[in-house]
Amino acid sequence: MSKLSRINKVELFDTKIPILPVDTKQEEYDSQFKNFNKLDQSYVFNASCIERRRYIQEAYDKCKDYLDDDFHIQIRLPGKFVSRIWELQLCSIFLYFNLNLVKPLQSKKRTSKPDFCILDYDGNKIWVEAVCPDLGNVPKKENMISGVVYTRHGNIKEDLEIVAPRITSSIQSKFLKRESYNQSDDFSLNDKYIIAINTHHINHRETGEMPKELVLYGMGLQWFKQSGESGRYFHWTIPKHKDNGTSIDLDVALFFRKEFKKLSSVITSNSWFQFGEGFEELMSKDIITYFNHDAENKINPKEISFGKKKQMFCEGESCVLKEI
Repeated sequence: MSKLSRINKVELFDTKIPILPVDTKQEEYDSQFKNFNKLDQSYVFNASCIERRRYIQEAYDKCKDYLDDDFHIQIRLPGKFVSRIWELQLCSIFLYFNLNLVKPLQSKKRTSKPDFCILDYDGNKIWVEAVCPDLGNVPKKENMISGVVYTRHGNIKEDLEIVAPRITSSIQSKFLKRESYNQSDDFSLNDKYIIAINTHHINHRETGEMPKELVLYGMGLQWFKQSGESGRYFHWTIPKHKDNGTSIDLDVALFFRKEFKKLSSVITSNSWFQFGEGFEELMSKDIITYFNHDAENKINPKEISFGKKKQMFCEGESCVLKEI
C-alpha cells in the first residue's frame, strides 16, 4: 500500500478493538463489551468479528465520499450503529448498480439535507432519506386463544397494531423533515423524494409485507366469503396505543392522501448487512420499492434497477397492487 493510500484510508472500526477468533465464547465477547462500554455494543461486536469487519470496512471504503464526513465517528455512538449501517447498505447497493450517486457539496454553510442524492436519466435529482424504526415499548403477550390465527410470535392483528404505527410514524416524521431541507442550496421541494426504511429492528413482529402495505395503501387483514371471494380490509386509520393505556388514531394509506403527493416512493428492507463475496447483490435482493401511483413527482421504475418493485394500479374505485 502506497503512503498516499495509507493517508487517505479511514478506519471505520477502532483499531484498539481486538479481532477475536471465530470460535470465541460468549464470555470473551462480554469482556470485550465491558472494555469498550462507551461505544455502541453492536459496533464492538462487528469490529471483533473479522468476517464482518472486513466487508463493512470494504463497503465504507467504496462509499465514504458519499457519506457524512463524521460517519466513522457517528457509527460508534450508542444507538447509532444499525441506522448508520442501513445508510451504508443503501450506498453500497446504489454504487453496485451504477446509479448516478452525487457526492455531497462542500460548503461553509452547514445546512441539513437528505442522506443521498441520485440523478435520474434526465439529470433530475432524486433525494433518499434513510430511517430505521424500533418497536418502542411492546405490551406483554396474552395467552393464546383457541380458534385465533397466530404468527409464530403471536396474533397477526396484534403484530400489525405494534409494527404498523412504528413504520407510519417513521415515514411521517421523515417526510415532515423534508420541509427543513429547503434551506439547503441544492435541495428543492419539487425534487423527487424517497424514504428508505429498514425494519430489521422490528422484523420479528412483522407478517411479511403486510405492515408496509397497510401503511402505504391501507391494506389490512384478508377476508373470505363462502362464495370464494376474498380481499383485504381497507383502513384510513389504525390505532396507536400509548404507554398510559389510551390510544389515538394514526393516518395510514399514505399513498392515497394528498398531503403525501410529494413522496415519490418508499424503499423497504428488513434485512441486516450481508457478508461474503457479492454482498451488495445479496442485500439488493431483499429490497422492495413501492412507487407512489399518485405522486406529483413520479419516479420511473427503471431508475431503480435492483430488488422487487411494486405499484398500485387503479381503475375507478378498483385498485390492485402489482409487482412491476
